[in-house]
Amino acid sequence: MSELDTGVDHWDLLARASKHFFEGLPSHTNVPFVKLVDALVDRFARSNDLPKVDEDGNVLDYLLFIFSGHLPVTGHRSMVTHERMVSVIESQHPFYGDRSIPLRTFLEELLTCWKRERRVTLECEWSPMPWSPMARKEAGLSAFVPDVPSNVDFESMRLRGELRNMLRGEFVHFADMPWLGCPHDGFPLATSLTAYVRHRYASTEPWREDAALWQGAMTFGLLEAVIGIHTPSGFLLVPGTGRSPLVLRSENLSMLLFDWQLRITYAETHDNPAFVQWRDHVRITLLHAGHILDEEASSLRLHYGILVRGGLTVDEAADVICAVGTLLEALVHAARTFHENMANTADMYTRFGVATYKKRLVATGWCPFTIEAIPGSLCVLSYASTLEPYVRRAADEHQECEVSHCHVLTIDSENYFNPHVDPACNCPYIAPPLADVTDTISRDGMAALIFDEASNSLSIHDGFEVPYVAISHVWADGLGSTSEVGLPTCQVARISNLVQEISPRGVFWLDSLCIPEDATARRRAISLMAKTYVHASAVLVIEASVRRLCSSTLLIEENLMRIVTSAWMQRVWTLQEGMLAQRLYFLFSDGIIDRARLQELPSSHPLNVLRHPVIYRLLDTLFFLNIPSIKPDGPLPFGRVWSLLHQRATSKPADECLAVAGLLGVDASELLSLPRPGDRLKTLLMMVRELPRDILFTRGPRMVEPGFRWAPRSLAMGPQFASFESDATCTPRGLLVHATVICFPTISAAPKGEDGDNVVHIRCRSPDHHDELYVLWYAADMVADSATFNAIVLQQRNLPVVGSSAVCALVWFPPGVSQQASGENRGPRREDDPVPCEYKGFSWFISETGGTTIARKYPVADVDGGKSFSTHLLVT
Repeated sequence: MSELDTGVDHWDLLARASKHFFEGLPSHTNVPFVKLVDALVDRFARSNDLPKVDEDGNVLDYLLFIFSGHLPVTGHRSMVTHERMVSVIESQHPFYGDRSIPLRTFLEELLTCWKRERRVTLECEWSPMPWSPMARKEAGLSAFVPDVPSNVDFESMRLRGELRNMLRGEFVHFADMPWLGCPHDGFPLATSLTAYVRHRYASTEPWREDAALWQGAMTFGLLEAVIGIHTPSGFLLVPGTGRSPLVLRSENLSMLLFDWQLRITYAETHDNPAFVQWRDHVRITLLHAGHILDEEASSLRLHYGILVRGGLTVDEAADVICAVGTLLEALVHAARTFHENMANTADMYTRFGVATYKKRLVATGWCPFTIEAIPGSLCVLSYASTLEPYVRRAADEHQECEVSHCHVLTIDSENYFNPHVDPACNCPYIAPPLADVTDTISRDGMAALIFDEASNSLSIHDGFEVPYVAISHVWADGLGSTSEVGLPTCQVARISNLVQEISPRGVFWLDSLCIPEDATARRRAISLMAKTYVHASAVLVIEASVRRLCSSTLLIEENLMRIVTSAWMQRVWTLQEGMLAQRLYFLFSDGIIDRARLQELPSSHPLNVLRHPVIYRLLDTLFFLNIPSIKPDGPLPFGRVWSLLHQRATSKPADECLAVAGLLGVDASELLSLPRPGDRLKTLLMMVRELPRDILFTRGPRMVEPGFRWAPRSLAMGPQFASFESDATCTPRGLLVHATVICFPTISAAPKGEDGDNVVHIRCRSPDHHDELYVLWYAADMVADSATFNAIVLQQRNLPVVGSSAVCALVWFPPGVSQQASGENRGPRREDDPVPCEYKGFSWFISETGGTTIARKYPVADVDGGKSFSTHLLVT
């Protein structure tokens, strides 16, 4: 390749060489070199038979012939060898200009490009491009076009008639997407994604245009196939800036989706057979689109694929995938309103898009900890990116924050201060009569307050005897204190006035004024916290970001997003305060609003907030506010409470068990005597006793005490999803659980590979005596380097099917115990005689036989002789 190592752009040289050697290709100037390769690949994909080549054969035929890896074939009467064909071509096409490129060098470069192109075409099984297997399979299928007129006036870009003023805003949003130039107008209506490309493929040229066609198919083509009407390009494409003369804007998409929902609902009520056909056609189209996006997202992670191949940078391709994925997610959500069995298309592209959107949010100043609390939906995250983050002190205040921790919300007791309502105010502090507070608490009463504005004083009343409003707040907003210290008078007066809007008597309870610093009284007051919120006639949430950014005049989605991303949703203590409230109120910028009224606020979706892809997910995140009080229904399942602690934290780790004890039906006073967080959590788990077996299969630090190595070190930052079933039992000796186990010879965890991961391959014999190959994959934070294990406990009840994945726990059986457990030396173990094993870590588990494999980058061990069985375990 020395001829190319001259500092000259070798792609330019090869482009010139391609024109020189292959005059049969289009002869317009600056023809890209990859154009030639794409022509070869396209010809290969369209041909069922390899061409026969002789000395008079076409050069493209010859290249196709040699790249296919076949031996030379017979021409008319003679065998054509490679050397002979090269000499013929060289004699017909002499070298050119001052730069001579030997034909052999050119062919070597061409072969490299050929392999790259073939990789794209071979691995794009679902692609809408004509050379994909899915496109060929779909070519002969019948098309469906709904016969329901549209309510959209594409000339005025508005809905017709009475529908004109119903839309209040966008419910599908993504950032402007640069348009790659796919021709759209002037072609027949596309009834499928591949049909959209097929109509246009002959009118354009291969290579870079493939990326444009892919984008066109996954936007306009997807809309045409689903909603069944042609959308003029000018309805969505608008002038761009810089490198993008046109961009696709989401501004009018909500109109199209709303109109589609009206039309398909009309079809359901007026022509049921047509509706069923349309519904099923939509389902097939959306599933196809999901597979296409998955393929492109998977390819992009390895820096190849149709978009990158078409000249886009990885970041530009990621933006396209995010925008298209957001559109697809909105269509899928809308389809679920009329198709109960609409499968979720989300997989790789959703994970890819979520990660991309989160990076964008961090770049605009959002806290990484807050971002993790936002539902993992492309529509929701895209909508969040349109909002500015709430700033407490400085625009860059979250630069040091992490996914697991927000430094801004962490209380610094030495520098903590209470702000006044008005920064210019200098009013004195006010505190309740301390003796009355402690006396009320000592009598198992609840010290509630009334503020006398005339005398600027506080009086004590037993809240269990009078109606009162409990205040829920976060200390990071500056309302934290104790009964001894008190708060600025202006703050107390403001709270009293707000309470009177809910309860005219103005009786309220606020931890900062009603819980003393005295240890004895403080422990007793904290033990009554759950009871305090249960018995309150109402709970008022006062949180800085909600108070400043929420308003009853804003659309519901913005208010819900501000609540979901508020500090109030990120603290452990506020969970029970919201869940135990009989009536819950939020303080907005323009007044107090009842929780029940949130769903009555105006929405950008005219029909139903549940049809809104953003509102639906945000309401789902806030569902815990609609769970009835535990007073009539008893304790909540541990799994439900634990999952609700996802992305919640506390400045005092010792408090987390106290903060959820009431929800779990545990007397907090029994935990207060234990100062260490670990002791409190052990005691809490034993008092709850019935736990979900999922507790074995979550990531995070574990306890080190014997019998509790399986237990998380903290409940805060719990799993996003946990089973509500109570199918495991916590005992002082360990966790009792019935599970499927795979045993194998002992493995010692080796140092992690360069990327922090390790892979273990296990071949075992299943109960039906078939050999199965399984793969364990674990990262640095899952298993200690010194750990040894000889079995895995599966989260699911049965062995995974081929190609599927699951999570598992790594355990160690003492010598001889695994044989007893599997029944080799005795019968299966009973529930009252469980098999002991020691918890070692968490791992991913994949059934590899005949399915997708994990690359063996850093194999730790290849183990034979494994056995699988189900039994009762005591995990210690």
